[in-house]
Amino acid sequence: MKYPYMTFPDETEITHSDIRIVNGVENITVYVERPIDGGFANAFCTLPSYEWSDVTGFSTDDIALFEDIIRKGSHLIYKFARQGGFQCPHPRGSITGNRGTKFILGTGKPYPALHFTTFRGRLCRELPCSPV
Repeated sequence: MKYPYMTFPDETEITHSDIRIVNGVENITVYVERPIDGGFANAFCTLPSYEWSDVTGFSTDDIALFEDIIRKGSHLIYKFARQGGFQCPHPRGSITGNRGTKFILGTGKPYPALHFTTFRGRLCRELPCSPV
């Protein structure tokens, strides 16, 4: 199963898998995909080793940026993977993943393109979230 994590204005999306136990270690695959003419640029990063595979259509600078983002958010990726994604309260159901209002995520670096889902002006991860 893939769960949404982050969407950029250029439609690049970061998603992640469920947790898989490999040799006693919790592993997650993080997927980075961007629509391009005739298909998608994509790359896969395995946590906790941060080993990249199947990199197609992204530059080394792109991968360095994505790795920085993934490293800084790995605790959330693991948390959401344990919960089966993230879901936030909504009066008519739920806002899940990258839908809804977008919030610029501060990372200490100039990443003006990063967004995170919010509900009623608050980050979803600050709301009482529950498994999907």
